[in-house]
Amino acid sequence: MNDVTLRETPLSFNSNLDRDDEARKADTLNLFPYAEAMRDFIQSCELPMSIGIQGEWGIGRTSLMNMLRGSRNHQQSGLLDTGLCKTISLDSWPYAQFDKNDNMAVACLYALTQELGKVLEQESGINAAELKVRLEAANHILAIVMQQIRTLAMEDAGTDYSDVSYIDISGQMLMFKTEFEKLVSLWTASGDGRRVVVFIDDLDRIRPGRALELLEAIKNFIDVPGCVFVLTLNFEVVQRGMREKLGKNLQRTSSKAFFDKIIQLPFVVPTTTYQLDDYIIDLLIKAGLSCIDKDGSDPGSRQFFHDITRFSVGRNPRAIKRVINYMSLLERIHRKNAGRDTTDAECKILFALVSMQVAWPELFQYF
Repeated sequence: MNDVTLRETPLSFNSNLDRDDEARKADTLNLFPYAEAMRDFIQSCELPMSIGIQGEWGIGRTSLMNMLRGSRNHQQSGLLDTGLCKTISLDSWPYAQFDKNDNMAVACLYALTQELGKVLEQESGINAAELKVRLEAANHILAIVMQQIRTLAMEDAGTDYSDVSYIDISGQMLMFKTEFEKLVSLWTASGDGRRVVVFIDDLDRIRPGRALELLEAIKNFIDVPGCVFVLTLNFEVVQRGMREKLGKNLQRTSSKAFFDKIIQLPFVVPTTTYQLDDYIIDLLIKAGLSCIDKDGSDPGSRQFFHDITRFSVGRNPRAIKRVINYMSLLERIHRKNAGRDTTDAECKILFALVSMQVAWPELFQYF
């Protein structure tokens, strides 16, 4: 048995994903056709554009994003053409965890601006002096806004700031948007069809109310010329955020309108087309479990694992990995106690029981 841990992490890519590339073999769910179609859409759509990738946790949304953008450390490692698209990414969850006050949205905008600056610095055709001026101007505005937010927060806490002059935050953010547009135009104006693609992930990992705050800040930048925004965003997150902020009655009437205003293209990850049998067999072989032959070609076994999975944990890749990881641990325990490997029949029974436990823990506990 191999010492393999099937980590609950998205696929990542460090190559340009050519048709014969080894990285494509990691896509046992067959997500590439969808990623390639989305690549073509992003590279040819009218601008600006916003895309919402929807689906439950662990379903493959970030893997789909990674296919498009590739690795941050390798140029041309994703499907998007870097001669046409410059990509910047924001994982929102760390900001929600470590920025506990009202600065989160501004901090995220600062991070996006800094990353855009780093990407543009690598382009020889970009005027370095103008880029530096634009970055400094944008950062200066955000610094003013952050300071004003802190002042207001401390005043609410009882600190006397009667001698402090107040700044129009809305006006400052409009100025920042203008500077951000100028930054983007340094790339988009340098060639036909060029665009900046902004990936924002993990929005539904943070508290819905805070996610809504970030979305409200981003909403004002969705219409920046030359930009495509790609967000992992479920409508349910917007609903819960609206309920938290406005109450249940207003949430019913406002959520859909807010979501539609932000997202121009909603895309639900197509789990119904996942090739689950190939995916499950590949994971079982990697884990070295005895219930599958080395090439996974036995049709009876393939059908058994496919059916058990489909009717228990469903089509969520992360849940399937959890089943096989837990199964690997129990198989090791059995070998220690019994002094032998599990038989084919025992292994299949174990797979079914673990699938039941992961899918319905209360029911499993009852039995």
